[in-house]
Amino acid sequence: RWSDRALGPSWAWRTLSGSVGATLATAPITAWLFGMVSLAGLGLNFLAIPLAAIAVLGVILSLLAAAVLPPLAAPLAAGSGALLGLLDQLAWWGGRWDAITVMQPQEAASSLPWLGILGLAGWGIAGGTGRLEAMRRWSVALAAVVWGLLLVEWGPGVPHITQGLALHFLDVGQGDSALVTFPDGKTLLIDGGGRINYGKRESEEAEPFEPDVRGIGEAVVSEFLWHRGYSRLDHILATHADADHIQGLTDVAKNFSIGSAIFGRTPMDDPDFAGLADVLKRRGILVETINGGDRLLFGETVVEVLYPSILSEVNAASDNDNSVVLRITYGSRVFLLTGDIEKNAEAAIVSGGGTLSADLLKVAHHGSRTSSTEPFIDAAGAEYAVISVGRSSPFGHPHPEVVERLRAAGAKVITTGERGTVSFSTNGNDLVVETFQP
Repeated sequence: RWSDRALGPSWAWRTLSGSVGATLATAPITAWLFGMVSLAGLGLNFLAIPLAAIAVLGVILSLLAAAVLPPLAAPLAAGSGALLGLLDQLAWWGGRWDAITVMQPQEAASSLPWLGILGLAGWGIAGGTGRLEAMRRWSVALAAVVWGLLLVEWGPGVPHITQGLALHFLDVGQGDSALVTFPDGKTLLIDGGGRINYGKRESEEAEPFEPDVRGIGEAVVSEFLWHRGYSRLDHILATHADADHIQGLTDVAKNFSIGSAIFGRTPMDDPDFAGLADVLKRRGILVETINGGDRLLFGETVVEVLYPSILSEVNAASDNDNSVVLRITYGSRVFLLTGDIEKNAEAAIVSGGGTLSADLLKVAHHGSRTSSTEPFIDAAGAEYAVISVGRSSPFGHPHPEVVERLRAAGAKVITTGERGTVSFSTNGNDLVVETFQP
């Protein structure tokens, strides 16, 4: 074995080299099939390997004891079970180390960098090399990789950011998620989609059923961002704490480097918000709160916060009528994003006397009849109305009377359920509209 010859036969070197080898050998497969490679095992194996060896020995001894000395079988089995439980806990703990988990698109191309690393590792130890020769080869390979990355970074590349302001309303089914890219290059992800909880558990003590499938935030939102070349977002913003808006942001916060997370309310007693807050805390992501009257500046783009009103208690409810409402202005073009506000919030905003006129209205609450009152639609006077909704909504969204009300006001209605991702871009004057489905 190369490690014995070059590093010495100590248990520590053997464990480390075995962990590195196993991680590199399986990384191309896990990157391709699962879109992630965890590096936690490099350290945890120093605990996991001896625990597993003792646990397996205990299981074998308990089976033998059952045949020749039955009273010893149960204690041995119980001890082995406790060690296996500790192994499970170690795996869970390692899975929470987001900082050392490499996230990638779930596709075959994601395996290519790991195959390259695996090949370089093999080249380093090929031909019976010693430690110094292997280090020299790896140093040369590392220098070549670094220079290659710098050339890619400095080269012309293919820009993924529109020259101007762009809004992409993602097709996340029954939910909301929109990516805003600003002319100065900054990014803002508003909501992340999610799956709605249609009912509460019969017992609060019962374990919730969690299907072994990727959530909307990873399978749709993260994949969209990865394919556009993003590894970092400047800001994420949750309009409110409903699962179909905030849940996916938890996956995004795990998968990407985030500058800050923005909220109108921070209700720690809400399980979906608390889950996101836990990830933000573990990753050291700055948390900011905004309220009606605030203004965010991104170069020449102004983002006005129209709602919710200021409260002394930031942990107040973060329901539909406390959604963050934004009015984004760039040049002569204006976009009004309304979260899930309903009639009461709409009335409060209209009566507030501010300017609501916009070229684009993101229709509130997926086109529900509880929102989109005639005074609010008339005040917006939008040319386009985008409804983020599933192709077949379990709630009947968008409700026909809302669609008719929008059309009667002169708006062209576009739904993500029918057209897929809907994109708007502007240089401050012209407005370009693109949909995934024509």
